[in-house]
Order: sequence, then C-alpha cells, then structure tokens
Amino acid sequence: MAGTILVKGVPGVGKTTLVSRVVEKVKLRGYTVGGMMTREVRSGKVRVGFEILDLYTGAVGILAHMMVKDGPRVGKYGVDIAGLETVGVKAITESLERPEVDLLVVDEIGSMELTSSAFKSAVRLAVSSGKPFLGTVQLKLFKGILEMLGSGRALRVVELTYENRERQVEEVAKEVLKILGERTEADQVSV
Repeated sequence: MAGTILVKGVPGVGKTTLVSRVVEKVKLRGYTVGGMMTREVRSGKVRVGFEILDLYTGAVGILAHMMVKDGPRVGKYGVDIAGLETVGVKAITESLERPEVDLLVVDEIGSMELTSSAFKSAVRLAVSSGKPFLGTVQLKLFKGILEMLGSGRALRVVELTYENRERQVEEVAKEVLKILGERTEADQVSV
C-alpha cells in the first residue's frame, strides 16, 4: 500500500531507535500506535537475547534468548516461537482489528521473526490491509522480504545509514504524519 514505509539497514545502524523516535512523535500528535517492537535483553554489558513489546497493550514476551534450547536457532539465540506468536503476532493482528490504531509498526522483520509462519502471514496481512504501516528490515534480508510481501506492493523504502540516521528520523516522521493525513509544519509553510 502507498501507506507502507520499510526502513532497511545493517544490524546496529539504529532502525529500532528510529522507529522508537517516530512512534514517540506520532503519539505526541495524538495518534494511536499498535504492533510490535523488538528490544535487546542484556545481562550487564552482554546481550543475552531479545524481547517483544506490544506497542498498544504494553505486553512483553521473549523473542529469542541464549537460554532457549528448543525451537529454531539464529546464531547463538534460540527463538521462542510461543513468545513471538503470543505477543508479537497477536500485537499485529489485534492492531489490525482495532479501529483506533492509526499506525501499525513491526520492528523488526528479521531472521528470528521469520522462523514463524504465523508472523509472516500477519506481516503480509498488515501490509495489504491499507492501514498505515512502518516496518524495519535487515539490509541482507530486504530482497527476500519484498518477495514475501509480493511484487505488487507500493511502498516507500528508506535505507538507514550511520551518516543519514539523524536526518531520517525527521524525514520518516514527516512521511508517517503525511500518511496519517496531517500536514506538517514544513508543509504548511510551503503552502
């Protein structure tokens, strides 16, 4: 859909930070955000896993952890399919059903998340729903994600780099607000 923005970039470039800041700006304008975000879990200075946050309800679940022994493995992490589906997939599907959710976010469409067929189906449904959508994708997975979504999708792609990441926060926030039907201050000045 024309209201779909995918942010692609290498791991650690700041995709989640960008989305967090855009979500904050959108909420400050009075819009409601649903979907999921992925956050690191640390033990001291060591990353030991990832958790999922439902942006609408605040529910938290485990996506992957070094201590998860069952299920698919991505690197040193075991993926908790049950956590992904009961929090992440549920966050996506319930946000699609909630008319008050203005923006649907999926951070991230990555290797761990793609181990779940329910997650893939939920993302395809979300992107084709017509509801404004903001997602993040690892650069190396981008081509495969486009194939998964189908070639007929109209979307805006933003490549995040270390050089442009500060500027892109403002650009993506402006684009999301435009999709949501709000004229930004810059638009109002240029009229």
